[in-house]
Amino acid sequence: MKDEFIQKDNHVSAFPKGVHFTPVPSPLLGPLLKQVSSYNELVCILRLISLIHLKKNSLNWIEQNLLISDDILQSIVGSTGQIIEVLDNCIEKGLVLRTSLKTDSGIQILLLNTFNAKSNLDRIIQDVDATSFEVVENNHQTENIFGLYQNNIGTLNPLITEELRHAQNRYPKEWIQDAFREAVVNNARSWRYIQSILKNWDSSGRGQSTETDRRKSGRNRRHIKEAGQRQNKRY
Repeated sequence: MKDEFIQKDNHVSAFPKGVHFTPVPSPLLGPLLKQVSSYNELVCILRLISLIHLKKNSLNWIEQNLLISDDILQSIVGSTGQIIEVLDNCIEKGLVLRTSLKTDSGIQILLLNTFNAKSNLDRIIQDVDATSFEVVENNHQTENIFGLYQNNIGTLNPLITEELRHAQNRYPKEWIQDAFREAVVNNARSWRYIQSILKNWDSSGRGQSTETDRRKSGRNRRHIKEAGQRQNKRY
């Protein structure tokens, strides 16, 4: 029966010719399976391995945002918060390592806890150029703002999460992405700065007030004030 099925013309292979293979550490498919207590944990680790392999980084690490904003992982595990919870479990069990880079945004990176992982951490922290990190946008629309915050500003907390959710429901997706991008370009990585941009666009109209306009406006106000002060002193 199996041979007859395989020989049918309508047979479609799940792994067609030419697909790439991702190397998986043998212990994960053996004794370490005992430490993996849920399906979501296994999926999280396998997806981490896949993303690291796709990046082809010699030190085998990725930014945490790439994992928690991954469409495939979100479709299986759920929201960003649920993925972080599963990831935290993997870290507590010693399967994954996480550290924050010494940059203004404190970007968090992930790597498998291999025999040379700890020695690689020092090299990663020293070698990584903060300018190489750009705005990473989450393709999953409902979680986009959380991924942007995690990658470009810092760790989420309940208060910030609620504010982000409110902003996501209030402002267009493109506004949010552009506001984060403007904050990164101007080295003003804070939610308050981004929030002020969004509020300004909402009240004044999108595109009516850019960072350049705000600086120019500030200079003009100072010029008028100084001119008025000089005039008063003269007369």
